[in-house]
Formats: sequence, structure tokens, C-alpha cells
Amino acid sequence: NTADGGGALAVDDYGSVTATDATFDGNQSTSGDGGAILVSAGANVALDNATVVNNGGGDDVGAIENEEGGTVTLRSVTLNGNAGSDLDSSGTTTLQNSIIADGCSGDDDPNSQGNNILPSDTCLLEATDGDIPDGVPGLSALADNGGPTETEALLSTSDAIGNGSDCDDEDQRHIDRGGTCDIGSYAAGVQF
Repeated sequence: NTADGGGALAVDDYGSVTATDATFDGNQSTSGDGGAILVSAGANVALDNATVVNNGGGDDVGAIENEEGGTVTLRSVTLNGNAGSDLDSSGTTTLQNSIIADGCSGDDDPNSQGNNILPSDTCLLEATDGDIPDGVPGLSALADNGGPTETEALLSTSDAIGNGSDCDDEDQRHIDRGGTCDIGSYAAGVQF
């Protein structure tokens, strides 16, 4: 998909969108605003068990752009391989059990509810319980790993394995997490 702002999804004027068990892959923004998702003032976007990869366009576009006054909540989300930063936030952004592999930009640092992997030199959030600043994401390429949408599997070297908390019972593939909670959208110990 290609669009002027938010290659796959642009939410504005107090709109609200929740995407669960979704993959945003290969979207482009021609304006440089949100390669995959653009969230404008007053808008609210929540992603749960989602993968956001290979999106871009423009300069430092980021996969998700949250403009001033917007609200983004990421829970058990994997962001990786996007042009520029994964997350550009000037609004309110909350992370839990998420992997931000390629960093952050913007005026406001994200808020952590714990158990995130992110590069501390760009995301600048104060690490809370379970956060792993400069952790190893350890992600494979996007592939059909079972389930309705493609995901990035966790490699055995990933710091995400066993370090999540308060996860949904199932991962993005609709596979039971098996009592172990891994950070991100994919449960490593469970095969389809």
C-alpha cells in the first residue's frame, strides 16, 4: 500500500482503531509521515499481538508516527526492519511486552508498562520492571510461521524468550503461549 500519510492506516480527527493479530508489511508513505501508520491529534490506535515490518518512505519516516495529541498503545508488538525509526512519537505512546528493534524518534519518549526490548540510545524511556534496554531482538525474516498472518519468529539468541509478562493466552498466530510469556507477537516455544 502507498498513501500520502500512513501507508496502511491514517487515523485522525478523534478516530479510534484497534488492530489485533495483524501484520503491517511493505507499506509506504509518500509524504514521509508514518510508513505504515499515521496517528493524528486526538486519534487513538492500539495494536495487540501485531507485527510491523518493512515499511517506509520519505526521510526518517518510521513505521508508526504518532503526532502531538495522538495516543498509541502497543502490547505484544514486534517492530523491525522499517526505514528510519520504528516509532516516531510526539504524542502519548505506551509500550508493553513489545520489541522496538530499530529505535525511536520524535519529541516525546514512550511510556513503559514493562517487558520491552528497545535500543536505549534512541527510545530514552526509563526502564521499568522487565524492560531490556539494548537487548537482542533475535528476529528471523517475516515468514508464514502458521496462523492467519505472517510473523517474525524469535531466534534462540533472542532476549525476548521467557522475558514477557501479562501476555495474552495466544500469540499473533492464535497459538497458545503454553504458559511461557515471550516479548513480542510470537511465542518461540510453541510451533504451529
